[in-house]
Amino acid sequence: MSRAYKVARRSRVDISSVSAAFAVDLAEDGRVARARIGFGGVAATPVRARECERFLAGRAWSRETVEKAVEVLRGEFSPISDLRAGAEYRRALSANLLRKFFGDTAEMSPMPRR
Repeated sequence: MSRAYKVARRSRVDISSVSAAFAVDLAEDGRVARARIGFGGVAATPVRARECERFLAGRAWSRETVEKAVEVLRGEFSPISDLRAGAEYRRALSANLLRKFFGDTAEMSPMPRR
């Protein structure tokens, strides 16, 4: 499953405050088999959230896991501040976009086998 998000002051503006792309592959038991996460607007060039990707691998795709992944993500970047947005705003947006991705895809997770 995958999703991309763009946050900008105006929807028709090409330049975003933060953009994010998420791709998560789940195993049959609902655990993350592979995660790829990228952000734009948090650094001089687009970056991958590799620590967060590694953290998610092998864990259940659940709200609890995502909240722990948010903490990993918060420490992964030192966002830039510019005219579009401040560093703390970008850090909060990045975390909230990961939460949004989970909310948008949680129902796609296979039921755990018992």
